[in-house]
Amino acid sequence: MVENTVHALGICQNYMPGQQATLGGNFASMAVSQVAEQLGIPAHAIWFYAVGGKRVPPDYRLSPGEELTIHSPVDGG
Repeated sequence: MVENTVHALGICQNYMPGQQATLGGNFASMAVSQVAEQLGIPAHAIWFYAVGGKRVPPDYRLSPGEELTIHSPVDGG
């Protein structure tokens, strides 16, 4: 079975297991918002989701082998 790769950017990384920036797993057919929830990333920490470098809606379902990037809002000043 082909795994998916999840990349968490910014504050989202703090919620990932072990605060890892990248994690592999079988998330095929799950909505990207469900993946984030399963990984413990709260909705308020997420700005948008991208798959294959393109922005996708929260209900987008992953196919085997796709890479998901979870972006947090830009912080700082």
